[in-house]
Amino acid sequence: MTSTSEASREPSPAMRPPDDPPTDSSGTLDTVLESVLDFLLSFVVFPSTSEAHAVTLFAAVTWVYEVFDVAPYLLVVGPEKRTGKTRLLEVLDLVVRQPISTASITEAALFRVIDAQTPTMLIDEADALFGKPREAIQGLRAVIDGGHRKGAKIFRMAGPRGEKIQEFSPFCPKVLSGIGEFAPDTVADRSITIRLQRKAADEHVERFRRRIVVPHADILRSVLEQALSVHAVDLGSAWPELPDALNDRAQDVWEPLFAVADLAAGPWPQRARAAALALSTDSVAADSSLGVQLLGDIRSVWLEGADKLFTADLLEQLRRVDESPWDEWNLAGYRLAKMLKPYGVKSRKVRIGSDTKQGWRYSDLEPLFVRYLADSSRNTGTTPVSQGLPPHSERNTPNDPKRPEPLQRKGCSDVPLETTEKAEPDAMPDPDVVTAQFEATDVTGTPEAQPKPGDMIVGEITMNEGAHK
Repeated sequence: MTSTSEASREPSPAMRPPDDPPTDSSGTLDTVLESVLDFLLSFVVFPSTSEAHAVTLFAAVTWVYEVFDVAPYLLVVGPEKRTGKTRLLEVLDLVVRQPISTASITEAALFRVIDAQTPTMLIDEADALFGKPREAIQGLRAVIDGGHRKGAKIFRMAGPRGEKIQEFSPFCPKVLSGIGEFAPDTVADRSITIRLQRKAADEHVERFRRRIVVPHADILRSVLEQALSVHAVDLGSAWPELPDALNDRAQDVWEPLFAVADLAAGPWPQRARAAALALSTDSVAADSSLGVQLLGDIRSVWLEGADKLFTADLLEQLRRVDESPWDEWNLAGYRLAKMLKPYGVKSRKVRIGSDTKQGWRYSDLEPLFVRYLADSSRNTGTTPVSQGLPPHSERNTPNDPKRPEPLQRKGCSDVPLETTEKAEPDAMPDPDVVTAQFEATDVTGTPEAQPKPGDMIVGEITMNEGAHK
């Protein structure tokens, strides 16, 4: 038997759309977005206004996404269960265009349902989906990656004998939800990440009862569609201002949201860009690539003013970087060279003072810092590498009496420095180093040889001219 209080329960005012549906003017879109925002906040605790504003604008974009070149994705993540991820998808299901909610889907089903219904895909439990072996989800990843941009096609053979080529479009907005950092790099790079936390005891939201909420949500959906559909052509031709702090991919993802925010006017243009800078600004810490993290750490420990460093010295300082994996991995020269090889840079023989060893040149690495790191400015502070050492200009002057003595392995001061470490791959020769005899003192202590008549002087290296005739 239903109690009187249960039967007469009414949604709170925050759950209700505007009493008077807005008309077809850009000014009313501001009001509609505010109503969508209130609706979301009635049931979901967001960490900040940035996440709430981003989700509100995403919901609006789903109604007109086909006029844009890119369909935005939301990546909803939480560190544990019960952080509101599924609830957010349940609420979005009531306000986005043509929602299809699922917790399990195959590659074939995904691109076929998208092609047939042009929906907004709401995929819950995506951590389980992407937790399968890589080979098992390659096709699914390709559909999600390709469905980010208009014009992408999936091709399959069809017909009784498989003699016909059939094409499908995977283009549509998508929301993927799961626990932890489950998404592959390519998916995360195409998404706006919404990080949710379990609500605190003093944070309160409405109980979500779909049967009570649906009538009010239907009105809200109607006015949202009405406010946007009449401006679809204008939105498709809009060129919103894009913050320079966003990388190219982030600008693509946020551009449709900026266009809707600019159309709504009021506080929304500022809200949209503040959310983008808060959620998608480039940083080494936010980048999931170990290669980019390595580049950032190399730049942070590189001595100001030094144009080259020995591999051994660079590795020593990298292992000291807090909260980095390099010490735990016991990063070696070979692994360092292997990680940097895809970026087109190689180690080389370098000469510092009277020592010649395998090392790296700043001029080789600097273009990578500019291309891959958000702040490409060179380190200007005192770093661990510089502790106890004079400036590079003094340290690399061969005849300077203040030059520190070369590092020597304990117990091996009378023999050339050797290493049992695996050779670094594809090492490049340094212009200052030639495979000829150096003028440095012989390891036995004999005085360095003096140039003879007919010798050619190249830098600090002496070669006999006659040997090359």
